Amino acid sequence: MKELLLKLVEGVSKNDLTKEELKQLKPLIQKHIIKDGKFFKFNSDYRAGKVEIIKSSGVGFLVQMGVAGKDLVIEKRDLNGARQDDIVVARRDFKKRGRPGCVVEFIAQRAVEFNVCYLSNQSDERIEAYDLKSGERIHLKTKQKAMRPLPDLTVVKVDNVQQDIVDVLGVLTDPAVDEKIALAYANREEGFTDRILKEVKSYGNDVDKKLYPNRKDITDLPLITIDPTTAKDFDDAIYFDEKNYELYVAIADVTSYVHPFTATDDEARKRGFTIYFPHKSIPMLPRELSENLCSLNPKVDRLSFVFKIKLNKETLEIQKYDLFEAVINSKRRFNYDEVDAIFNANSVPASDKPFFDFLTPLSEITERIRAKRLEGGFDFRNVEIRMMMDKELNLVSTFKEEQTLSHRVIEECMLLANRCAASYFNEGIFRTHEAPDAKSIRQLSESLTQIGIEPHFHENIHDMILDVQAQADKLDLKEQVDALIIRSLKRAEYNYLNRGHFGLGFTNYTHFTSPIRRYSDLILHRLLKAIIYRDGKMERYILSQLPFLTEDISSLERKTTKIEWDYEDRVYVRWAEKHLDETFDATVADVQTGKDTIVKLDGEIAGARVFVRPGKLEYSLFDKVKVRLTKANIATTRISGEFVV
Repeated sequence: MKELLLKLVEGVSKNDLTKEELKQLKPLIQKHIIKDGKFFKFNSDYRAGKVEIIKSSGVGFLVQMGVAGKDLVIEKRDLNGARQDDIVVARRDFKKRGRPGCVVEFIAQRAVEFNVCYLSNQSDERIEAYDLKSGERIHLKTKQKAMRPLPDLTVVKVDNVQQDIVDVLGVLTDPAVDEKIALAYANREEGFTDRILKEVKSYGNDVDKKLYPNRKDITDLPLITIDPTTAKDFDDAIYFDEKNYELYVAIADVTSYVHPFTATDDEARKRGFTIYFPHKSIPMLPRELSENLCSLNPKVDRLSFVFKIKLNKETLEIQKYDLFEAVINSKRRFNYDEVDAIFNANSVPASDKPFFDFLTPLSEITERIRAKRLEGGFDFRNVEIRMMMDKELNLVSTFKEEQTLSHRVIEECMLLANRCAASYFNEGIFRTHEAPDAKSIRQLSESLTQIGIEPHFHENIHDMILDVQAQADKLDLKEQVDALIIRSLKRAEYNYLNRGHFGLGFTNYTHFTSPIRRYSDLILHRLLKAIIYRDGKMERYILSQLPFLTEDISSLERKTTKIEWDYEDRVYVRWAEKHLDETFDATVADVQTGKDTIVKLDGEIAGARVFVRPGKLEYSLFDKVKVRLTKANIATTRISGEFVV
């Protein structure tokens, strides 16, 4: 719908619209927002845009789409049911004085299409529904008679527009309902339709390289994959030719199986990303592709899109590169832990010697490349908390996953390939990250001052952040301060225009290396193939879609992250429910005057957020404290506690 609204800003011929788009125009015609005819364009008084609402006052603003101009004020009474981040069409209100205003006339797309509620059996006659996150009572059109057979605390998925139950997810007391809740908010399903599965199965289960005479056959190269122990899909494989200083980065060739205008492609675009829960993944592509035919599994032939990158032996700069379609055969599947163990032991098993003959010098080279890269970029020492769960989906323990030498080898190889890919176009699909603005720097400085770090302001923000990190190291707060810095920075996003990547220090950058789990990379592969094979028609088509597509993919990325975080919060709160009245070590994570202090647990169960009411005891950011758990609300995922002296 967003794409159609943008077309209506400029005006579009009826012949250039699909049947589905013409169907979507009907309510706009009925409301006299556009005129019926052979050419469609918004009437002069109407604007399309996204709604932003100030929580304290309820007043909204319309962030206009497709036109330059200030945001338009929407009075609370004029929202007409619109909520935060909804896409709407609004009518300009010329009667207002001062800042331009508008009235919402049509809600084109809900930011949150579906909600999740739980049912409470107040009596035999009446059943109430409550919003899972806010606890607010929700009016449902579903009749009481239909809800009565459902048990107490049944969790249901609700259509926000129709206010009807569309799915029964389970019971709130069952941990198995948690992943269904997380997916329901984004309207995601784990499985795929029969039509999609038929498309996928038509490709068979293996690759016969004889059928691909036009591809380069590099099955003799000792390419390897290095991934987490739990990985089931393998996007990338590497090999380094030390004699010629040539790095091979082979990436799964997903576009040979997922074609435009197919059901599989439509679903991949809708999903955008693979979702990773602690115990499983919800793939972007059917597992027949993601874990088999596209995955660079060991000792089987696979189709691949390969960068061969020649490095200068002295400077390690990229000297030249070649991009081509190939058939590869990964010779060994490593995980990070076993590679690090071999690096640390300085002893290589005989069977792995051919791989470490190139992996060892490559590790030394990538460390030098990394050091040079950090002269313009950053090394944020953020630590990922990973969960270990039992078969009943209960949290058993957590561990910190730190970046080791094996991680850095793969990361630098992928960064090299991503940079090469970004050099093929001026407009395409970039991964961008803008520098922080003055307001963000000021807020960061205020937080740092509270913990004894005095930022020395530089015209070069990079130098200032390096200085802050150096001070944090002396206070043994490097991870905590890096988390503060990351919070102050703008989010990285996908963009069809190149705006550079501040965090990495690159002038142009994209994502090439994970087409199995990121739709952005899949689209990039299509664009690169159109460029290198001079398919101008396909290239023009892809470029025409990117202004809308990059915005959608960025939005899907945020939703995916939110789904993963929501699930983890539910796992934590179920654990907390079993440990009420127990005391744990924690670190103060957020302090705001008049609001609950947020602490994060340390130790065996690290990362759980606990909300503590402010009292006589005052604590500062990153103070080490003890907290007793007092309440665990599974519905809202809120853990409450109190400080213990």
